[in-house]
Amino acid sequence: IQLAYALSGGTVPSELALLNDTLSYLDLRHNALTSSIPQDFFQLSVLHSLYLSDNLLTGVIPSQMGQLQNLMFIYLTNNWFEGTISSYMGHMTNLRHLHVNGNDL
Repeated sequence: IQLAYALSGGTVPSELALLNDTLSYLDLRHNALTSSIPQDFFQLSVLHSLYLSDNLLTGVIPSQMGQLQNLMFIYLTNNWFEGTISSYMGHMTNLRHLHVNGNDL
């Protein structure tokens, strides 16, 4: 789903979890999304590309991100994430690109 520049604020839609068996590409860049990444999000088992850069997302990058074993590309740049990157992400054997610059990590 390509929704970059398409939304005007709000939160990451938890309804995306309903697409857990089919959603492989998600681009929500530049949408002024707030809050944190919802827990339902980690049910997206076939997701291989995730773009959440240039929003207003907060909190820590959840360790549950490591459950998304098919992820190859993660772009979380220029948000308000803080803390450390979980060691669980080191177990993501398909991960090729992880971009987290522009956060307080």
